[in-house]
Amino acid sequence: MFSSLATNRTSLRNRPTISTTLILVGAILVSLLATGCGGDKADNDFSKYEDHSAVLAKVGDGEITAKYYEDRLSNLTVDELPRKDGVVMDMGTLEGKRAFMDVLVNKELMNQKAIKLGYNLDPTVISARLNMIQYQAGLALWNDVVLEVTSTISEEELQDFYSKMGTVYNCNYVICNLEADALKARQYALSGADWEDVVNKYHDGTRSVSNKYELLVPFGQYSLDFEEKIFATDLGGVSLPILSSYGYWVVRVIEIRHDEKPDLEVAKAHILDIARNRKIGETRQKFKKEIRAKYEFKINQDALWAVYQGMPEGGLMDP
Repeated sequence: MFSSLATNRTSLRNRPTISTTLILVGAILVSLLATGCGGDKADNDFSKYEDHSAVLAKVGDGEITAKYYEDRLSNLTVDELPRKDGVVMDMGTLEGKRAFMDVLVNKELMNQKAIKLGYNLDPTVISARLNMIQYQAGLALWNDVVLEVTSTISEEELQDFYSKMGTVYNCNYVICNLEADALKARQYALSGADWEDVVNKYHDGTRSVSNKYELLVPFGQYSLDFEEKIFATDLGGVSLPILSSYGYWVVRVIEIRHDEKPDLEVAKAHILDIARNRKIGETRQKFKKEIRAKYEFKINQDALWAVYQGMPEGGLMDP
């Protein structure tokens, strides 16, 4: 563990300069949406304003409407709400509402000051603001598309996973660079060809020293899209091409066995961890497919192969 002295020295070395601090503060300031400043209303019981366009407060040319107040409040988590003596305030009380209005007021004051200082026109600040928006957009995408969908594992999903634990598929495999070759390899295997002949004719992957080309696939240890196609293949059957970062796999199932597994209660935490990670991967893949279909994203395999063929033998990166 670092000593406190080392930590303090590190913090001093990494402390930003005044100009850097101003740039960062400016980026934050111009990122804030217009809010407002209180004082025009004699009372502050904001809940009575049924008209969402009603102006609750003003500062300069800025306004805080009932709708803006409610929208800002609804977007915050409990930890982001105003505090009093270290305790999160109740937004249902008048005191809590006034405290949150003060937050909006302060943001509007910062926003107007930033504009007065010209931060909204500074190229450095504009670039910092765009970077901030892109970063937050990525977080929002992850939270909305992935985390919300994968936050829970149902009892049914738990039981389904446990029922398949211990299942192991032993397979022959061949790896091809192109899907068309993988389909030809599959057809050749289905014709009854010896697997060694399939490998000699179509295998583009690293050559096996043992020349066995066998792969053990225990349930739950590979990505879901890879495992599903293998487990959907009957004993003695040959799978459809399975895309991975190594190329297109074609496997023949030569053995299916069921090894011993632990009791459910013992394995439960392990199952939930794996199941959630697999669910995250599945959700991400599904989202990518939907986006690619929406924007008609396509990969020209012939062009990709031509580029690959033209690459230097040692690769593109200088060692």
